[in-house]
Amino acid sequence: MATDDQTTRAAIVTFGEAMLRYSVEPGERLSQADVLRIHPGGAELNVGVGLANLGEPVRYVTALPDSPLGQRMWRFIAEQGVEVVGDLAAPGRMGIYYLEPGVPPRPGVVTYDRQDSAFSRYPWSQFDWERVLEPGGVFLTTGITAALSAEALEGVRRSLETAARKGLLVVFDVNYRSKLWTPEEAREALVPLLKHVNLLFTSVSDATVILGAPEMDPEELPAWLASRYELDGVTLVYTPEAPKEPIQWRAFAWYKGETASYDQPAGVVTVDRLGAGDAYAAGFLWSLRQGKSLADAVRYGSAMMALKNTIHGDFGPFGPEELEHASAVRPAGVQR
Repeated sequence: MATDDQTTRAAIVTFGEAMLRYSVEPGERLSQADVLRIHPGGAELNVGVGLANLGEPVRYVTALPDSPLGQRMWRFIAEQGVEVVGDLAAPGRMGIYYLEPGVPPRPGVVTYDRQDSAFSRYPWSQFDWERVLEPGGVFLTTGITAALSAEALEGVRRSLETAARKGLLVVFDVNYRSKLWTPEEAREALVPLLKHVNLLFTSVSDATVILGAPEMDPEELPAWLASRYELDGVTLVYTPEAPKEPIQWRAFAWYKGETASYDQPAGVVTVDRLGAGDAYAAGFLWSLRQGKSLADAVRYGSAMMALKNTIHGDFGPFGPEELEHASAVRPAGVQR
């Protein structure tokens, strides 16, 4: 249920496909599994759920089929306090992906089963974005959505255009997925969209392979990207090659000429890493909405990412108190 504070702030709107994740237990192969665990997920949904649990009003634009799986997904989302906008009885099927968790040295493997999903088939070129985007709010989508179909790409383009024209903080995460399209296809589709974007989330690899950045120190990339694509801000997370002391990762941001970084202390135990980058985005955006500093944004984003790594599933369902505790870098211990 929305609080009074939630109802007075312009909503954060995210746009993307909700999927069901079927996972085998670590140490099992998908081809041999007898039992699968089910979790909801989807990059833009993950960010929205993280923000809703932190107390932000969140509106999620998607299309779900009127089927048992679609209804289950709707209940998952509703339980997190996220408003669903779009079509809850769209033709097509539920998008699914299968996860075989990696155990070093074996990497994790994702297998998509999302072709002809209700979301990818939906006529997003006809969607009324004026109705769901509020001035003063935030809009977020990703390159994953743009990769799904021509209609989904058109939905991304129109939504970004509308959000920029109405003065929202327009946020985009490159989120390149090699199993969805080639680097050349992604570059051709995504680069023209950046003229509508204020704040970009990326990885070092996506910055160089998709956005054309030259090889350089990772902490030089955000300023280069901001200059090249006229962005207000860029943030990324990476692991330095030779840190001065043991760390898990470094979060770095450039925003309107200011830079900030935060080193996540070593010791994060990863139970499930999927959705970690989305959790970082949620913590970072929450900090900006709270009027906190850029240094706080990378710290809270990193803390949210660390928390997400400790639980199963794509979501990071943590409240402000848990985030404050994690960002203070106190030992985990036991709360009694």
